[in-house]
Parts: sequence; structure tokens; C-alpha cells
Amino acid sequence: MASGDDPVLSKQPLRFPEPCPGFQAYTKEDVRQMINFFELNLTMAWPVVTQVDIVFIRIVLIYFDNKTKKSILAKMRCILKPDGYLFLGTAETTLNIDDSYKRTPYGKTTYYHF
Repeated sequence: MASGDDPVLSKQPLRFPEPCPGFQAYTKEDVRQMINFFELNLTMAWPVVTQVDIVFIRIVLIYFDNKTKKSILAKMRCILKPDGYLFLGTAETTLNIDDSYKRTPYGKTTYYHF
């Protein structure tokens, strides 16, 4: 199926609000309207955030020590819906850091959930 025929993907770039200059993703307009983006300092106290369906923090955790990773993953548990998904980078894992996440391979990627 060509990307123009895909029910989710589109050739139109999804523009992120600043502070993500230059970063683009592609999605259909109806999906784009359901997405919220916000900046969050992972190491600081988090504001009250409504639960979310999906979180992408790819190539982020590798820069933190295990204690900080554990803290971040615990905070993620609080904001992810029970049926939500967490996507990490290929070099990242919850293994031996936070065992409440279940790792599920999917195609060429892996996601985590409860």
C-alpha cells in the first residue's frame, strides 16, 4: 500500500510546536487533530498530566544513570493509560530497571506496556 493510501500515514508533514524545530512526522489530518505535543523535563517534578495512550521517548534514557531511568519509568507508569504504549529507542530497555513493563516485539520495533 502506498503511503497516500495508508489510513494513518500521509505525505503532509506534521508540524510540531516549538521547541521541536525542524522535526517532522507524517500523519493524516484527522489523526493529527488528536495529537498533543508538549515539552517535559524528565528529571524534574512533572506537572499534573492527564493519562495518555502513547509515549515516545526514543534515544533518551541512554543518557541517564539507572536511578534516574527508574524514576522516569515510574513517572511514565503514572501517565500511561492501562492499555497505553511506551516506545523506547532500540538501545533502551526497562529490563532490570522497571519490571512492571512487558516488552513486546512488533515488526522491526518493540513497545512496552503493562
